[in-house]
Amino acid sequence: MKPDVYLVGEVWDAPSVVGPYLNGAFDSGFNFDLAGRLINLAKSGKATDIAASVRRVHDYFAEVSGGTFIDATFLSNHDQNRVMSQLQGNVNHAKMAAALLLTLPGRAFIYYGEEIGMQGVKPDENLRRPMDWDEVERQHNDPDSLLNHYRRLVNWRKLEPALAFGTVESYATASRSVVSFIREHEGERLLVLHNLSGEPQELSLESKAGIEAGELVLTLASAPGIKADRGEVTLPAYSTAVLKAK
Repeated sequence: MKPDVYLVGEVWDAPSVVGPYLNGAFDSGFNFDLAGRLINLAKSGKATDIAASVRRVHDYFAEVSGGTFIDATFLSNHDQNRVMSQLQGNVNHAKMAAALLLTLPGRAFIYYGEEIGMQGVKPDENLRRPMDWDEVERQHNDPDSLLNHYRRLVNWRKLEPALAFGTVESYATASRSVVSFIREHEGERLLVLHNLSGEPQELSLESKAGIEAGELVLTLASAPGIKADRGEVTLPAYSTAVLKAK
């Protein structure tokens, strides 16, 4: 085998079944379990400790692979109903699903058309229609479009290495609508906050898990109106904030 080949396995099963394939067979396995969880989070608007779930799976993958695995994360593929169809055409929910995907660990895969909200339900030919280039052009110059939301999130991973390469840890807030977690890479820790709901959320952050709430400042924001000052955070509806220490 060529040493620079990167192999991703499409093992459509639970992480316990995917894991053994990471021991010398594949570098990655598509994380179907996580994909379903992310879509359900975006659809329901109810926060869960997704970081704990991801961390458990990653600890297992690291054990069976000798620490060499790369998680292959995604939302849907060519065999599944498209994300926008699963979310009943709700653009805000689609934006939150994308934000969750691209702020969690893993080498993220985007099935063509997800970034513009293409729809399609089975049979398979409806999932694999040609790219809608007219829609790409329409969204290109709209700063609030789904396409530019994806572009913004991808750029975040370039700006903050912890989003692209870091580990993930749990961090809870008092809000049942806010998914929150910590990303860490080479000693730098970020706090990521996702308001999954259609209502603004006011948060009083606590210092825990190596995070000093009073020292956090807003570094990345998906929408205007996000504020962070001395541990007090305002998140407008369907928005994402990334904070880090001064």
